[in-house]
Amino acid sequence: MEDINTLDFDKATAHGNVVVEFYGRGCLNCRMAEPTITKLARQNATLRFVRVNADTNLALVHRYHVASLPTLLCFKDGQVLTTIAGVKPLAVLQNSLNTCYR
Repeated sequence: MEDINTLDFDKATAHGNVVVEFYGRGCLNCRMAEPTITKLARQNATLRFVRVNADTNLALVHRYHVASLPTLLCFKDGQVLTTIAGVKPLAVLQNSLNTCYR
């Protein structure tokens, strides 16, 4: 998954279906969720998955009201469709994506 930051965020999310993961390097929940999110990305090759380090991109954290980590934001052509916060099982995440990107 590609890491992006405040400078390239708008360009990265402007077109198509993009799932953005907000994570923290010292976040235990983020480490627990990483294998599941990686598998989710592999299973959904038509979606673009990117990551934002919440510790170093606070402007984006505030802009999108990210209150817990990890948080996934699902974008379509630059617009947020849904937010998924916290550690979730793969089936729950897949169902959320299926609902979001019908």
